[in-house]
Amino acid sequence: MARTFASFDELATALKALGPEDFLAAVSLTPDLAADIMRKDPVNRKVRTGNLIRLKRDITEGFWDARKSSPLRFLPSIRLADGQHRCRAVIDTGHTITVSICVVPDTIGVDEGAGRTLVDHLQLSRGLDEIRAPIAAAVTKALCHLSGAGNREYLDFYSEQQTFITECVSKSLDWLDGQAPSVSAVFKPVLLATLRARAIKEQDQPAESVDQLLYDAVNGGMTAPDGSPRRALAKQFFDAMQESFRRKKAKQADILTWLIAALEFERKGVLKNIVTARLAGRKKRKSPHQLAGGPPAVIGEPAVFSHPA
Repeated sequence: MARTFASFDELATALKALGPEDFLAAVSLTPDLAADIMRKDPVNRKVRTGNLIRLKRDITEGFWDARKSSPLRFLPSIRLADGQHRCRAVIDTGHTITVSICVVPDTIGVDEGAGRTLVDHLQLSRGLDEIRAPIAAAVTKALCHLSGAGNREYLDFYSEQQTFITECVSKSLDWLDGQAPSVSAVFKPVLLATLRARAIKEQDQPAESVDQLLYDAVNGGMTAPDGSPRRALAKQFFDAMQESFRRKKAKQADILTWLIAALEFERKGVLKNIVTARLAGRKKRKSPHQLAGGPPAVIGEPAVFSHPA
C-alpha cells in the first residue's frame, strides 16, 4: 500500500531521515500534497507544455504506471529537483498517482522527459532568478571553450568564475536601469555582459576602462567629458550599434572588435573610425585553464589596430 503524507512538511521530515542509498518506494501523490509541494517551491524551471499535456493524458486515461517513471527527486535542501510536471498534472487533473521519491546531491543528469538547460540548472542549484540566469548562462558559454562541454562542465566553470560572471550580469543590468526601451532593445543585457566578459578575460582589457566605455556607449557618449575622444568614441559605438540593430547585420565578433578598437583609441587619445579599424594581430581566445589562472597557452601577439589612410 502506498504511503501517504498530509503535508509537504511531513514529507520533508521523512526525506531528511533517508540515508544516501534510501528512497521512499511508494508514495501517494495527492492533489493536496502536490499543491503543497508547489507552494513551497513554485518553479524550478519553465514548464514544458507538451510534457505536461502528455502526463495529464496518461493520468486521466489510466496509463500512469509508477514502475515506468523515475522518482520525484529533491535536493538535500529539500527543494524540488525533478517532479514539477507530475505535481502540476496531478493538481490539474485532480487525480492521485503513486510515485517513488528520493534525495539527490544535484540536478546534473536529472531528466523528466524534457532536458534541462544550463539556465535551468543555474536557477535551481545556483539560486539565480529568471532574469539573471540566462545572462549568466550566456557569459559562461562565451568564456568556457572546453571542447564538447555539457552542463556539468559549464556549471563547474561557472563555479570557478562565479564572482566575475555575476559581476558581468549585475553591471549589464545596472547600465540599462532606467534607459529608454529603444536603448535596451539595442544594448541587450546578454550582449553587454558577454562583451564585458570577453574584453576583460580574453583580450586582457582593464576592467575599469571596459566598464567606463560600455557605460558611456549605453548613454550615447553623454556621460563622458564634453569634447573628449572618449565621448566621441562612445558615441561612435552607440551609433554603430544602432545601425547594426536597424540592419540586423553585425555579429558579436564584429561588435567586440569595435569595443577593443574604441578602448585602444581612447588610451591613445586619438579619434578614429572604430568600425573600419583593422585588427593586425588579434589575440586568440583564452582556454578555460587561462581564465581560471592556470598554465598559460600560446596566444597571438597583442592587438594592434590600423586605420585606412
